[in-house]
Amino acid sequence: MRLVMCWLLSCAALSAGNTQAHDIPLDSGIGADSEPSGALSDRLQRMDERLIQLAARLESLTHTVDTQLAQLDNSVLQLYRELGSGRLTEAAAELRGVLQEARAAPADPELVSTLSQEIRQSEQLLQAQLNDTQQRLVTLLEEGRPAAAAAGASPATTTVIVERCSFPDQFQRTDEWRPADCAAVQQRHQRSGVYTIYPPVCGNGGGIRVYCDMDTDGGGWTVLLRRADLPDHQDFDLGWDSYKWGFGNLSAEFWLGNEYMNLLTSMDQMQLRVDLKDWENNSVSSTYTPFSVGSEQQKYVLKVGKYEGKTGDALTSLSNGAKFSTKDQDNDTWSKKCAVEYQNAWWHKSCMHTTLTGPYVPKTMKKHWIGITWHQWKGNKYSLKQAELKMRPVNYMTWCHKLANEGARE
Repeated sequence: MRLVMCWLLSCAALSAGNTQAHDIPLDSGIGADSEPSGALSDRLQRMDERLIQLAARLESLTHTVDTQLAQLDNSVLQLYRELGSGRLTEAAAELRGVLQEARAAPADPELVSTLSQEIRQSEQLLQAQLNDTQQRLVTLLEEGRPAAAAAGASPATTTVIVERCSFPDQFQRTDEWRPADCAAVQQRHQRSGVYTIYPPVCGNGGGIRVYCDMDTDGGGWTVLLRRADLPDHQDFDLGWDSYKWGFGNLSAEFWLGNEYMNLLTSMDQMQLRVDLKDWENNSVSSTYTPFSVGSEQQKYVLKVGKYEGKTGDALTSLSNGAKFSTKDQDNDTWSKKCAVEYQNAWWHKSCMHTTLTGPYVPKTMKKHWIGITWHQWKGNKYSLKQAELKMRPVNYMTWCHKLANEGARE
């Protein structure tokens, strides 16, 4: 943006002070021999004023463009910044705007034509650079991110959700609506899907990409974990850092991230919901109120309150107060390393009881000693077809009903 403005202002200065400037070469027919110098000076002065107006027009577009850029996925923005091309699309759009303004301007046709040609050449160069950057982006995504490969995850099915819950300063949102969680998102969006939320605890306008369930029991749920019967399965036998920041595909199987669970449960009192389905398509659910996950210093300790539902209470005695364990960080109280022995990171007190992060076992092997298990419903040797963990504020229904009542009164 600043580069384009400086270029325009430089053009204006050069045209006023040196009719032979090569940045915007004047046609030989527009010189001192073709008309009086006073008339030429007036025409150049008008063009100077027009260029300044165009620069002001470009400045007025900055807020809109930056707001749109801020809504891009954080990982893509980071990659574009690393490749030095994060502003190419913006610059190309601005140049097209300048071209349209120049064509509409009541100025010297030949000078406008020359200016238009310069702009087209600059736009073509920027577009070529953008195309090259996009191709490099596609290549990198196809090869898989190094962090995912280092964690032992499959590049074909693993996507690092975000590295930190903050956008670079130049990409921060500036509009007023900044939903803190999926319950707030539902004020404007009633369809389940991937959204960006802006928890105040992130600071600096930071955002987190999450999947919002707007269909289950009134909606407003932020999904923390999903296991499902899909053609390709996400590997969950990963290390501490992977579980810290999250992994997987938000539209398929994923773990949101212990760090984000801690952030979201620290800003409000939350309720945890568990949804399970067996291979006969029987479904059960339950809730724990309240629910929280501690900080990394606390080893992401799990705290759950009152149980209600039909899954059977598999967390109060087996996981409440337990620290999180992964294959490279054993925090359970058992003599064995549960996360290693049974390939499942979890809030373990003891092994082989309840975990939703074990290997996905197909229907033909549903009775297995490892898998996706919920001991109090199907026992510890039945691997489930589908499982989800999700949360929303404890006061959500009260708040939702309040909005409905206010709308009815209006």
